[in-house]
Amino acid sequence: GGLAEDEQDRLAPVVLDAADAGDAVARAIVAEKGHTLGSQARACAAQVDLPLEGTRIVLTGGVFGHPTERLAEATMAELPGAVPIRHGPPPVAGALLLAYDRLGIRVDAAAVAAGLPFPTSTGWRTSSTLWAASPSKA
Repeated sequence: GGLAEDEQDRLAPVVLDAADAGDAVARAIVAEKGHTLGSQARACAAQVDLPLEGTRIVLTGGVFGHPTERLAEATMAELPGAVPIRHGPPPVAGALLLAYDRLGIRVDAAAVAAGLPFPTSTGWRTSSTLWAASPSKA
């Protein structure tokens, strides 16, 4: 029977760990998924006429919270000239900073960062200092 489709993402850290340990099947899975993600990003960029050269690609979400570089490298291999950004803020941080901007409220980005936990491969991290330097006007 296996896992239900909505629970299969729980295997991602296990597969990434196995790939790092040298498992050939896990490495192939990670390479294929990275290829898919990179191809999708390239197609999206093409749809909006965004050149890849110098474009920052934010690699965020639970699976990119894993310490391995394999998935990021496989993804970026499909995006020549683009610049990877890892360990950034959780997506909700951008929404929060935009909301503050729209309301005309000036906030200290580091204070916002300190108050928002973000996921890592081992659970939720309660300090967000890795992304405290925000380009937001907030």
